[in-house]
Parts: sequence; C-alpha cells; structure tokens
Amino acid sequence: PIAGVLALLIWVATVRCSLLFPAAAFGRPLGLPTAWRTMRGNSWRLLACGIVACAPVILTIIVVLGAVFSALHLNQDSGRLPLGFFILRALIGTCANFVVVALGASVLSSFYRRIMLRGIDA
Repeated sequence: PIAGVLALLIWVATVRCSLLFPAAAFGRPLGLPTAWRTMRGNSWRLLACGIVACAPVILTIIVVLGAVFSALHLNQDSGRLPLGFFILRALIGTCANFVVVALGASVLSSFYRRIMLRGIDA
C-alpha cells in the first residue's frame, strides 16, 4: 500500500509539473512553483487528452499482435517459442513506445500553447 501511494504521489507531481519540458523547449523555462500553479485544474484534462491520443494506438497494436500471434498459433503458454517471436515483439514494442512518446510530446506542446501562450498570440 505504501509503494502504491508513493507511486501515485510521484505521478501527480509529474503531471502537475509537466509544463516544464515544453516551456524549456520553447525557450521560456518555468520554475517548479509556476508550473505547479499553472497546471491547477488542467491535470485531469492533460490525463484525458493523453489517454484519448494514445489509447487507439496501443489498442490497435494489441489487437493486431493478438490476431497475428493467434493465427500463427504462438502463445506464451506453449513450450518453446521461436527467437523471432521475441525479436518481433520487442521491435513492435519499441516502435509503439516511440509513437506514444511523440503523441505525448504533441499533447504537452498543445497544452503549453493553450495555457501559456494564449495572451501572446492574441
């Protein structure tokens, strides 16, 4: 229970301070207190946008991999799996991680533009 609570607190702090990275990339770094205050009320929006952006990619990969591996009669419960199974799975997982990180970066940059640059663009 303590590890779960600690993980939740770290996750909340990470989400609340998530504007630090796009602000630094834009050339206007923020301090921790400023980033924390700015994300007040927007943390759940950021979480929802991240889920909406990344869930279709992850679900598609899970469904396609499940269909391919089941068509080839490959599952983890069978005795010996070919080495190609693990290589293919690792390759697809790595590519999926790159796509999810790119989607997350685009969501964060969109939040930064909407929250921090709203007065500058007007």
